[in-house]
Amino acid sequence: MRAIFDSIARRYDITNDLLSLGYHRLWERKAIQALGIRRGDRLLDLGAGSGRMTLRALRAEPGLGRAVLVDISPRMLLLAHQALRSSSSIAACVVGDGELLPVAGESFDIAILAYSLRNMPDRARAVGELHRALVPGGRLVVLEFSRPSLPGLASLYSFYLRRVIPFVGGVVTGNRSAYDHLRDSIGAFPEPGELLEMLERSGFRDAVRRPLTFGIASLYCATNSEQARSALCSDG
Repeated sequence: MRAIFDSIARRYDITNDLLSLGYHRLWERKAIQALGIRRGDRLLDLGAGSGRMTLRALRAEPGLGRAVLVDISPRMLLLAHQALRSSSSIAACVVGDGELLPVAGESFDIAILAYSLRNMPDRARAVGELHRALVPGGRLVVLEFSRPSLPGLASLYSFYLRRVIPFVGGVVTGNRSAYDHLRDSIGAFPEPGELLEMLERSGFRDAVRRPLTFGIASLYCATNSEQARSALCSDG
């Protein structure tokens, strides 16, 4: 994973714009809304990449208490550091593995994973690490690609996933294999019900899924106590 994302870091964001036709920006705004950020909240941004989600969180709540960005790719985190330079007093970039988080237990109020859980071989272990890192009552939002269920759209999306994404990703970044991996990782990602069960088994409660854009992407929201906020994963 480190080699893949290091190789495409510079063109990662522009490629996302092209491949999602800009929809990923809408999905990311919805994910930040679902977090329900409060002033002073400490944020864990896992699989932080170029820092887009933390930047969105800071725009939504300038009074964010602390943000720690964790990613396996040093080159991606270098981009994040540059983007967050003006917020360096509250943001720290850490190279690390989601399956063994380099953070203390119960040290974050909110956590977000955007397009990163599917890249972790042991997803259950990563989810368990997130549960460990969050305070009681802490809130988790996962934004991931999923597969639409409408028959006509499902067929069209399957073609786009198999043919268009690897071709366009390869042309823009020069690394087609990275986008072959994207295609394969989306296809291998658990069905929504399986992921909700995984969250519950790891100790999270009130796990819910919200499909986005006919199910092409999904938000998964949960809390590590039964005191979930009523707005969690709502339409905002």
